[in-house]
Amino acid sequence: MDGLISTQGQTEVFYYWENGQAVPLGRFPLKNAGKGVPFRAWGLRNGDLILCCQQTFYLVHDKRLVWYGQKDVYVEQIVEDTDGAILLCSVAEGTSGLLRYASQDHFKRDEFVNLLPGHAVMRILRDRE
Repeated sequence: MDGLISTQGQTEVFYYWENGQAVPLGRFPLKNAGKGVPFRAWGLRNGDLILCCQQTFYLVHDKRLVWYGQKDVYVEQIVEDTDGAILLCSVAEGTSGLLRYASQDHFKRDEFVNLLPGHAVMRILRDRE
């Protein structure tokens, strides 16, 4: 077993922290094991979560998996902008840069504009105003 990866094409159980305790979300399907980052998680303003295990991304709404799919990126950070756009920092060859998805639906469809093509973007800061 490698971190959160199980050998049956699923992740190990994902947990989140709520009211001082770990709450299980369950096991999620895993595509393309062995590529990308082992595990990352980001919270959105509406309480949804974007999780990433290898190059498989998950959208969790109301403690349930509502979408998952693969993206050809090596994600370093995800930030939700004030307009609801999802900004993804990528260092992947071919898709390195700052990827802007206009909405969660665009994120699901993998429709983005690369704001910094050809640059390995590790972190960004967003003004809270």
